[in-house]
Amino acid sequence: MAEDLRTLLDRPVEDPGLVFVELMFASLEADPDNRDGYLFLLDLLRGRTSGKPRLQRVLRDMAARFPDDSTPWLELATLHYSRNAYRQATPHRRWPIPCGACCPTGCLAPASARRTVVWIINEPTAAALSYESGAEGSRTLLVYDLGGGTFDVSVVRVEQGVVEVLATAGDNQLGGEDFDALVLERLNAHVETSLGVEDAREDRLLQARLRRASERAKIELSDHPYVRVEEDHVATVNGEARHLECELARADFERDLEPFIDRSLRAVTTALQDAGVRLSQLDRVLLVGGSTRIPRIAAVLTERLGQEPHGEVDPDLCVALGAGVQAGIEMGQDTQAVLVDITPYTFGTRAEGELYGRPYAHQFIPLIRRNSKLPATRTEVFFTLFEDQEEVEIKVFQGEDPDALKNVEIGTFMFGGLNEHEDAHEQGLLVTYRLDLD
Repeated sequence: MAEDLRTLLDRPVEDPGLVFVELMFASLEADPDNRDGYLFLLDLLRGRTSGKPRLQRVLRDMAARFPDDSTPWLELATLHYSRNAYRQATPHRRWPIPCGACCPTGCLAPASARRTVVWIINEPTAAALSYESGAEGSRTLLVYDLGGGTFDVSVVRVEQGVVEVLATAGDNQLGGEDFDALVLERLNAHVETSLGVEDAREDRLLQARLRRASERAKIELSDHPYVRVEEDHVATVNGEARHLECELARADFERDLEPFIDRSLRAVTTALQDAGVRLSQLDRVLLVGGSTRIPRIAAVLTERLGQEPHGEVDPDLCVALGAGVQAGIEMGQDTQAVLVDITPYTFGTRAEGELYGRPYAHQFIPLIRRNSKLPATRTEVFFTLFEDQEEVEIKVFQGEDPDALKNVEIGTFMFGGLNEHEDAHEQGLLVTYRLDLD
């Protein structure tokens, strides 16, 4: 992709903080003896049918940039799997832009542009292509797509390059915004109880600041066990300025998440039942959407589905990459694979815990898991065991066995000066692993 052009379209009703739907325009490398190829990636938000004529006007304006003897070729991919009015308003997979539909006073585009064709590809198909392009044989995938405002899960079969969506279920009121609201609720409670601000929820400016802080904290909690939120001068009480200083724990956030994860799993069960597919028949579980970066989601899916989900391709980009693969196929390009750098091994440490239901002093605690996209960073909190404990030994292991001693030890670190607190069990140690491309 050679260039990016962001064009603003359409206002989504559900989120007044967003002004327009976003279009990404990117050119694709094509045969110099053939025509130029261009890819449009359009995010369709919840049935806004007014976007179609506006999109036609955008296509007209883009086509007008070409000389009369050129032949632009356009590819449109939906980045939101839609079962709503917009999808129904576009019932055919190939959608010609009729001359005159976008120009009331006459077509302004060159004659060659009037042969423009748009291709509609749904989101689970695009996600599957980003992982399975060029794969041989038949594979059954579950695409778990948790975005900012909606959740969709699809069962997809890929066979010899043909992608078929067997079933889809979801929840249009479940997404990252709900998780932001969980953090926001904790911040509001802190402002009201600790700072004495009684009308905090009625202050629209304050709520806007706290919503932004909530989203940042949610993202940071994916990599750190604790996050500190600080906002200056959030209110004035009795003539004194009040400043927000609040620490949030990942464990509390994950506990709040459980009902939402359960809702998504009910949709997973529905999709599998509708597709007539058993868990044992799934070859891969694919993570799509930025909210799937939350570690607890992958952990629950591993527990419930019996296999570790794949997130090697960036969850925010895999649909766009799959749409690019489809465009490349249409243009006759080689699209055998989407390459990403991942770690083939799990890296972690040992800690006092249990193994096979019994206490064990060398339980393996994974930090950076196998197939994680590189570079990767993960922080976990550990605690000292004894009163007056002065030092701690942290060993680094590589492997998959729950018994750390059966994995490969690749390093040891000693840390001292840990006897400053009376209660040793309250001494938390933040252990961070970073793995880069080298």
